[in-house]
Amino acid sequence: MRKLTWMGLLILAAMILAACTPVPTAVPTALPTATNTETLAPTETLVPTDTPVPTATNTPTLTPTITLTPTATPDYSVIQVIWQESYANRQPIVALKIPGITEAYGAKINNVAYTCSIDANTPDTLFCNGPLLPYFTYVQLALYHPGDSLPFYEATIPGPVRALPTATPVGNPNTWCPDRGQNVHCETENRTYPGGLQCVVSTCYDACGYYYSVDTCPTTTPNP
Repeated sequence: MRKLTWMGLLILAAMILAACTPVPTAVPTALPTATNTETLAPTETLVPTDTPVPTATNTPTLTPTITLTPTATPDYSVIQVIWQESYANRQPIVALKIPGITEAYGAKINNVAYTCSIDANTPDTLFCNGPLLPYFTYVQLALYHPGDSLPFYEATIPGPVRALPTATPVGNPNTWCPDRGQNVHCETENRTYPGGLQCVVSTCYDACGYYYSVDTCPTTTPNP
């Protein structure tokens, strides 16, 4: 009986100790606090586009152009008869000054047809075969392109004037001396009439005194 009581005491003591031992309390684990996370809006993804492949194009080739060389235009405003001459056994020649002329025109002077030509050695001059013209007058001129029947130019122009002597004249015998032709000097007057008719009056002297005179002007004023 005593033995059981002892064993009972041991059991009772063990139970008391077990009851007095504190039971461990489970520590709650802290849950993560939810935070407001900004949700990024989806962005558009660029879809690559096809890069056009360059195509070969035909480059136009420039056609070479012909550069025209400017040609001189005849100046018809200054046409005049510069000289005329009569020859044995052939028609007389009347020379017209036409600056810039490049072709042989046909011509009528005072309504008479002349046959004309040009010479490369004498530029700006039209040589016409036909009757001689009176001096110190104005003449009616019509010019034609080769093969044309209608004139392309018509005008009244100065006729021929007497030319100055090309050789030294003998001189006035009344004033002759051994120094004839030395120290020559002249008093010259160039005259121009309305319409362009020109002439010269000149008196010359030398070591002997009066030498000679030249007068290519008409005695009366010509009318154009």
